[in-house]
Amino acid sequence: MYPLKEKLTDIKHNGYKLAENENAYEISLEMLNQIGSTDPVLRDELIFETFWRWIEWDIFNSDELKQLFGICLDDRHLYFGLSKSGDDSVFTRSFSSLVLTCILAKDNENPFLSFTDVYFAKEKFFEYLSQERDLRGIVEEKGWAHAIAHAADCLWMLAESKHLDAADLEVMLELIRQKIAEPSLVFVADEQERLSKVLTAISKRKILNEDTLENWVFSLREFDSSISLAAHINVKQFLRSLYFRVLDNDKLKSKIQETLTILQKF
Repeated sequence: MYPLKEKLTDIKHNGYKLAENENAYEISLEMLNQIGSTDPVLRDELIFETFWRWIEWDIFNSDELKQLFGICLDDRHLYFGLSKSGDDSVFTRSFSSLVLTCILAKDNENPFLSFTDVYFAKEKFFEYLSQERDLRGIVEEKGWAHAIAHAADCLWMLAESKHLDAADLEVMLELIRQKIAEPSLVFVADEQERLSKVLTAISKRKILNEDTLENWVFSLREFDSSISLAAHINVKQFLRSLYFRVLDNDKLKSKIQETLTILQKF
């Protein structure tokens, strides 16, 4: 059998175009079977890059995208090895999350998913993120794990979805709070920056009570260094990232400054 890495390398060299006898959906199923590869070239530069381009270029029809969407959410992908941390299962979860992000972005641009489709995905993704314990950014020789950063990208697209309501966005805020207040590890791979994009998307929806985001930001003041030095650092870095994303929102910007001033005392 023609190895997937060689096949995708040829496709990449051909500008991601297929030969007449090739079928994108059939190849995509092979790609999902190997999306957790520990070979960073195959996983990141070939499988994910191909998915991103083919989804962006409308190579798949809506039925095929729905099928891929469902596969990414299943126990062999987003939920694969979810109880584990520090092993190779994180690559399958993290890169399945990225493919979900691409499909949700396409749906936000040109809707084809139903309310039920997105509701199911939202519930599954929220539960996944609440249980994700592997916080590594990059793994030596195996490349990006990046589960939290990739999850943030997916949350961003969910936050922009018309199918999510104010209650969903409040759940999202709590999930973000849990992750940025991580007590055991200081994030060093752009996780706070990616999570700050989600807050920007939530704010732009303008469906939460106007005080909700400000109160949420101010609640982060409790993460002083006596609770956890890692959480204290993560929260401050997150707020600094968020500040430069909300320069046109004076009230929220002021609340970030106030919260940071309190945190700087510790």
